[in-house]
Amino acid sequence: MLAGHLIDGMSSYVSIYDPLQMGLPSYIEKHPASNILMETWPPLFPIVKFLLIIAVIYLFDVLYKKDVGKYTRFVNLSKIGIFILGVSPGIRDLLRVTMGV
Repeated sequence: MLAGHLIDGMSSYVSIYDPLQMGLPSYIEKHPASNILMETWPPLFPIVKFLLIIAVIYLFDVLYKKDVGKYTRFVNLSKIGIFILGVSPGIRDLLRVTMGV
């Protein structure tokens, strides 16, 4: 989950702000919450994504481990879903930046 969301956060940051001056086409963030984070301080978006995923992992695997122990299949499917929600836009942004579209 962590790797998927960090791919999304970093690829969004790089594709929007072009910190290495690679001459990337200009992109914009369409989601209002992430747009506010990026307008406040651009590296804040990947940092917040990292902290939120750490909190989700802590909730699932530490805090409520006994409560959700009998629902291991549901917990694992939830983790896979969270991973997919991070890695799919991350790979899309990464490919867009790589291909320059």
